[in-house]
Amino acid sequence: VSATRIAGTSPNPLTPGDNAVGINMYSNSPTFLYLSTVGGFSLGSTGFGQRCYYTTFGLNDDFSLVHGSHQFKFGGAVRREIIWFRNNPFGEGQIAFGNATGLGLGDFLLGQVSSLRQSSDVEPTNMRQNFFSFYAQDTWKITPKLTLNYGVSWEPWIPAYYPHRDTADFSVAAFYAGQKSTVFPTAPAGFSFPGDPNFPGTSGINAHWSNFDPRIGIAWDPKGDGKTAIRLGGGILRDYLTNGRLMVNAESVAPFLPLVIVTGVSLDHPFANQPGGDPFPYSYSKTNALFPPYGTNLPSVPDLNSMVQYSWNLAVQRQITPHWFASATYLGTHLIHVWDAIEDNPGLYIPGNCVAGQYGLTAPGPCTQTSNLNNRRALNLANPSAQLGYITQYDTGGTQGYNGLLLSTNWRLRSDVSLNANYTWSHCIGAPVLGTLAGTSFNGLNPGAVYQNEPYQNVGPVNRNIDAGNCGQDRRQVANVTLVAQTPKFSNRFARMVGTGWTSSTTIVARSGAPLNVTTGVTPDPVTGYGSNASAAQLPNQVLPNVYSTTQGASCSPSVAFCEKWLNPAAYAAPALGTFGNAGQYEVHGPGFWEWDQAIFREFTIREQQRIQVRFEAFNVTNSLRLGNPGTGTGASSTFGFVTADATPPSATSAPSRVLQFALKYVF
Repeated sequence: VSATRIAGTSPNPLTPGDNAVGINMYSNSPTFLYLSTVGGFSLGSTGFGQRCYYTTFGLNDDFSLVHGSHQFKFGGAVRREIIWFRNNPFGEGQIAFGNATGLGLGDFLLGQVSSLRQSSDVEPTNMRQNFFSFYAQDTWKITPKLTLNYGVSWEPWIPAYYPHRDTADFSVAAFYAGQKSTVFPTAPAGFSFPGDPNFPGTSGINAHWSNFDPRIGIAWDPKGDGKTAIRLGGGILRDYLTNGRLMVNAESVAPFLPLVIVTGVSLDHPFANQPGGDPFPYSYSKTNALFPPYGTNLPSVPDLNSMVQYSWNLAVQRQITPHWFASATYLGTHLIHVWDAIEDNPGLYIPGNCVAGQYGLTAPGPCTQTSNLNNRRALNLANPSAQLGYITQYDTGGTQGYNGLLLSTNWRLRSDVSLNANYTWSHCIGAPVLGTLAGTSFNGLNPGAVYQNEPYQNVGPVNRNIDAGNCGQDRRQVANVTLVAQTPKFSNRFARMVGTGWTSSTTIVARSGAPLNVTTGVTPDPVTGYGSNASAAQLPNQVLPNVYSTTQGASCSPSVAFCEKWLNPAAYAAPALGTFGNAGQYEVHGPGFWEWDQAIFREFTIREQQRIQVRFEAFNVTNSLRLGNPGTGTGASSTFGFVTADATPPSATSAPSRVLQFALKYVF
């Protein structure tokens, strides 16, 4: 039985508030300001909050029963999670500078805001979720040489729900059909809320109770001598989404906690051009249901499910001699229902030039501009009165696959010397999932965080597989060798005092280069008209079959202290306006990495329970240069394709040069 309670009641360090520095916008805190400047300073953070509470409690147990040649096991776990907090992360307004003049500090001095994101902070966030997991299995010793393990687990997907009934779903088909909510008739078409027909409870997501997953494994000793084992296994697993912040966006929706993003505005009066003016302060009630024009929406999706992992493996293990063991293992996995995101209301690319008044333009110019994004959004073009902004939803269409061969060996010479070595040859590939476009792990939903060839855009084909490529964490080859040797106990007294008990530990690691995403350095809008604020920039066109420099490793600039060529800048070209680049995701690999680390140490006993340990360590023993990754932005001509840094940033034990470390420790 377990329980955890975490309470956060203190805000971030205090600063002057928005109104205190002359910004004409609503703020309920006179001592907090959140702004960031590209290439400059920042104040505050989205972690601001008071009265935040996280509670979880649960029960788990396992039982086992041995009966003849069977060992039965069954058990399970039940857990309940409650998240409650009062201050919305964007309740005070997030102000960002950095797009107008090309210099973040210049924008700040001129008061040119690139984006302002603000939501209501009155209605508390209240989310609850239940987790269940049960299993049963049997290990059956069929013969002395053959063992079978089989079982099944039941892990239903029970989504989070909201006691305040403050969540929403959205359907593009319902929008085009003109379907309106019966709970909030003033809501735009396509939205539905708790209480509407067919709305899933107070969650917005349907539960999946039929998640029964089998697994099986076989172990066979062909000769029955205990020296050889052949193992074969496979199964289906599911991954719980236990991080409540992944779902907290479901409450950041109109009319409960409306989120508004305005771009290209003045710091003097950020909401001067917003239809209806500054929508804050705002307190939700049934009679005061606000749906701000061009507000940001992060609605739920009824058909979400938990991620499913299919795994299989085959291993051959052999005790070759009493001191030498070796094994070879094939590992395979395939993931489905991996969470990513789609944008239901992207900006469409309008080619050519337009006159003032077309697509919201105030002056003649290109039809596709950042300033008229909302007027170019797909749903607004279909119905100009809709006045909808981002409508970004989770999607469970992401996939990934992994196949790998693991070779390992262990050799021991008595207790004095041991050698461990392993080598992995593998490949991870899949369609991009949320977060991996930037090479990071899954980290929640952001407006416009989408992949390229998604539905509803008009720039390229609708085909998720076009965006498939190497996984951001893929390392094709990895090798590790560890050698530990200890000096023997010498018979001569002096030799024993000086030489006995020293331990030498040698570690050598080597791995292939990291997969890299080459980008133009230009955000998708207005190049494609997308309006995406995803961290991934536009992909370029690959115009040469070989993208690596023909003089790889040569100096790229005699005026720069360290600069080596890696990629060929001529291999890429900027895509035409209104088109996606044809370069693949993570198709380029950076330099490989290797390192030799060495440690020598010994303990001297002074008296009972008192010892002195002497230790010497060397990192990067050979003082070798390990190249870092090259610049991957084609728009930065002075750095693209060039390696200008070592692979390891300076730290205590990881530095561009050799690091020697001595230590003396007294243990008592």
